Amino acid sequence: MAEFVDGAVYVCGCGPSPQDAGAPAPPRQLPRWLRRGWDVSRSLWDRNALLIDLDLEDVRFDAPCDVYLWPERAFRIQAPVTAAIRSLLAEHGIAPLHVLSGRGHHFVWSVPVQSRVFHALADLGRDAAGPGSQVPFAAWAGRPDPEREAAFLGAGMVLEHLAQEVIRWSPLEDVPLELTAVEPGAGRDGREVVSIDLSEYGDPLETRTLRIPFSPYLKAIRQLPELTTVLPELHAIPWEGHLEDGLAAMRSPEKVAALAAQSSCVIPSAPGDTERLLASYRGSSVAAAHRLFYGQRMHPPEAWGETYDRTELDALPGCARRVLGDADGALLTPAGIQLVVRVFLALGWHPRHVAGLIRSRWERSAETAPAWEVYSPARRADFYVRLFTSAIFTGLDTLVSLNCRSQGERGGCPSACARNLLEFRTSLLERRRHDRLAGRPVHGLFLPDRSPGLPGGDP
Repeated sequence: MAEFVDGAVYVCGCGPSPQDAGAPAPPRQLPRWLRRGWDVSRSLWDRNALLIDLDLEDVRFDAPCDVYLWPERAFRIQAPVTAAIRSLLAEHGIAPLHVLSGRGHHFVWSVPVQSRVFHALADLGRDAAGPGSQVPFAAWAGRPDPEREAAFLGAGMVLEHLAQEVIRWSPLEDVPLELTAVEPGAGRDGREVVSIDLSEYGDPLETRTLRIPFSPYLKAIRQLPELTTVLPELHAIPWEGHLEDGLAAMRSPEKVAALAAQSSCVIPSAPGDTERLLASYRGSSVAAAHRLFYGQRMHPPEAWGETYDRTELDALPGCARRVLGDADGALLTPAGIQLVVRVFLALGWHPRHVAGLIRSRWERSAETAPAWEVYSPARRADFYVRLFTSAIFTGLDTLVSLNCRSQGERGGCPSACARNLLEFRTSLLERRRHDRLAGRPVHGLFLPDRSPGLPGGDP
């Protein structure tokens, strides 16, 4: 366990109830959290290296307890995806630390901050950096330097390419395989997805953590108190053997203790191998989509009165208007953001301005304003809009779910709406076919030179 924490800037502990949460503390405080039996994580921010984490999990929207009560099914569904992840990483020589968690897997490796690939990732991520948090996540620790922050964001862009390759290698028959937990329409067993969750790369590096192997996994009962009396004690563990044995070991304190005594939790360092993965990204269609995305800048807040605030909503379907009007709810969900991205791209908007519009709605939201002091609305909007735009650009997103019936199954269809989402799907497919996915937004809103110093739309 100690080797997993080596280099961490801070550790965090949380207990079985939402009220039991410790502030970020120096790593020397780790034994205190462990003696309490709390769920303990380390900072993704590391003093010596850039940690890279790929997260896979099963998400059941209608029956969230089932993932924990019948884990064999959830992990069996993920098996083709984990095999694809291992195979694709092995192609580049990367052998990550594999950790079984409560409802999925983490694949973790690192690159030293002195390495050539670290600086290459930082160069890649500079356009993605944008405005960060207003206050430090842990005041005593300060903030990561800009080079680390940019390298972290660059790693997220490379993992986006890897995740798309994984989805192409391992399509699932019964459950959608998604980039992040996008709420689907109704399936045979309810609304369920397997999520390649890259969402940590949409937040400042200093705010994200990794659960420490052998730590108790209390997320389930913190979020679902009804599991408290029926769920056996659960731990995150490093695992390379048969999956069934690993699932049994996670639920046995005795087996966890024995495993902790004989297992290593060293995070492998793979600078040269990560450089090969970066080279694969550079030649990919995902990289081309990212170049398109970062080809423009969001309008700054002082210009919103003349730009995003003038967006005419009459051209939107009712479901998209509802999402944009719910900045503290539907607009915070991956499914809500995906809908807005699809609709506005179908109308001809440049995706960076879609991100700017979403950011403007988030920043003016009174309910979530305190959270945006620590997190970054600009960065999160960029991340999600870029993620969904890239999937459309590369053809990974077939847009089959862009229809009114699917939207109704998600619970997001207003009772009266004069628009049909199939119109937007047709428009988006045509734009993709003719390479016109980013252009001048509706009504000429972002024409060049409309306001001094503002970036214009593409002609």
